[in-house]
Amino acid sequence: MSTLLSPDEKRFIADGSDPQFRTYDLCLYDVSKGNPQRFTFNSASDFFPVWAPNGNSVVWSSNREGGIFNLYQKAASFAGEDVVAELGLHQSSH
Repeated sequence: MSTLLSPDEKRFIADGSDPQFRTYDLCLYDVSKGNPQRFTFNSASDFFPVWAPNGNSVVWSSNREGGIFNLYQKAASFAGEDVVAELGLHQSSH
């Protein structure tokens, strides 16, 4: 299980086994209340969440593409869909 505190230290995100679906999913917790909210809802496994430095989004690894792992991103506010992360990596022209 991976657990990571948000930059503002008000929330943490964790991956863990979902026995109902036999997958790993992410849950978001409020530190003061401790109430978990399921953050991912996919039949694939979601692992290793990392907060964006500003705390506005979370990036994680998932095998949603037929067993091939990619990085996905979603707003920490739950707004929007899970999308393949754009990491700003650029190839050199050399």
